[in-house]
Amino acid sequence: MKHSSFPSTGRWEIRSRDHKTGQDNIEIFDFVLIATGHHGGPNLPSFPGLDTFKGQTMHSKEFKDALGYTGKRTCVVGIGNSGGDVTSELSKYCQTFLSTRRGVWILHRLAKNGMPWDYAFHTRSRKWALSLMPRKFRDYLWQKELSDKIDHGLYALQPRNSPSSTHPTVNDELPNRIACGMGEVSLPSRDQMRRDFDRHYAAIREQYVDTPRHTFQVDWLPYMDELAELTGCKPNLVWLLFTDPVLFVSLVFGPGTPYQYRLHGPNPWPGARQAQLTVLDRIRKPFATRALPKTDNSGMTSFLQKVGIIALVTCAVGYGVHLAKVKGIDIWDTELIHSLGLRT
Repeated sequence: MKHSSFPSTGRWEIRSRDHKTGQDNIEIFDFVLIATGHHGGPNLPSFPGLDTFKGQTMHSKEFKDALGYTGKRTCVVGIGNSGGDVTSELSKYCQTFLSTRRGVWILHRLAKNGMPWDYAFHTRSRKWALSLMPRKFRDYLWQKELSDKIDHGLYALQPRNSPSSTHPTVNDELPNRIACGMGEVSLPSRDQMRRDFDRHYAAIREQYVDTPRHTFQVDWLPYMDELAELTGCKPNLVWLLFTDPVLFVSLVFGPGTPYQYRLHGPNPWPGARQAQLTVLDRIRKPFATRALPKTDNSGMTSFLQKVGIIALVTCAVGYGVHLAKVKGIDIWDTELIHSLGLRT
């Protein structure tokens, strides 16, 4: 802060506190230097169409907050530290596009154990160890470290240059903003969402006791299937019945696990099928405290039960479709399905 004699002396008063003793200290200085770095001057890019653009253009140096951008459509050009910060703020209030020419490596502020990254990185021991390694191996280690928290290729951010040949962008929030706004699914209209909410809330009031505990209860598997259908990762049981009957049986009669939503659709996981088929092994493992004699008919009994259930379900569905055709009923009529309390 300015010293009381600032008008005549130009001096500054600096107050600090000793973190060990808690004692406040006051020192007087003739000058105070504020180091803003070498990026203080704005760099305005030039590209075709900018001179005829009728919207608002500004440099990040002029950006103060995102409150005035609610409902607008914005584009941030460049993914340096300022571009990443502006994108993170704007995307909370409006539709935001991020344009990057070369991509960037994202660096988080905190390293292992929550220590500031620069304190953990800039040590002599680390520098000595890295100096003994070939550059390509150093780049491999650094790239692996940067990718532990975010897959740069998956997020379409990975540049051609190695981490040691370009400046990373320090930003903890940007990956979260990209992940929650991929643009693959659009929200329904406000009226449609309100109708769906009212329908769901009415079902809760009808099923559960009237207490504050049951205000947002959902039936997990149907609810997850509904979300999976919107995002395109719901398992196609009819297709699996003919192409992978073993997996079909596991999905129908086994536990409803999150693995099933990584089988197909966006970002499938190659290990999802095996994880789904072996989930019962992991469930049973803690109970295997002693060896039991094997029985000869337990496996056959379980198999026959599943075959019988599948046959029963197939006959029931076939008869239902046949009956609907005879009576001229459209079985895919969404209003009819909702009236029966079912979900599309």
